[in-house]
Amino acid sequence: YNLSEYDNFTGSGELRVGAVEIHSLNSPKGYVINNKPTSIKIEILNPNNIQGKLEVALGFRNKEHTYLHYSGNRLKRAQFVIPNKKSFFVVVDYPELPFTPGDYTFSIELMIDKQLIWYKSEIIKFHVDEMDYYESGDSWNNGLFLIRQKWSIEY
Repeated sequence: YNLSEYDNFTGSGELRVGAVEIHSLNSPKGYVINNKPTSIKIEILNPNNIQGKLEVALGFRNKEHTYLHYSGNRLKRAQFVIPNKKSFFVVVDYPELPFTPGDYTFSIELMIDKQLIWYKSEIIKFHVDEMDYYESGDSWNNGLFLIRQKWSIEY
């Protein structure tokens, strides 16, 4: 996805989002395998060399627009100081995105020193494919997300 010319966003626009890439195993563009590592790489454009502390957040929703998950570098206490470059990349790695198979979107939010710079809800679309999440040979499409689990019996 290339959003560098995208103008329908909320915020001051001092920074902009450029290319957005989703990588999950060897899946096709825009596809995620739900039990495999997934990374999202976001190009940040900084034509005016704005400085400050950058917060990047993603908000995931399903096709019914139900809010599922918020990710942000602030939650992990990862401080990003904006580099003195015209463009740079922010990457978030997930060990898995445990959503049931289907279509999803995520929003992107950029803030500098807690000021909204760039935001658009549900801008990136992707599809989740299942690859035997529970390693049982069964496919499971019910619910909103999958949870790793371990079962035992005690006597």
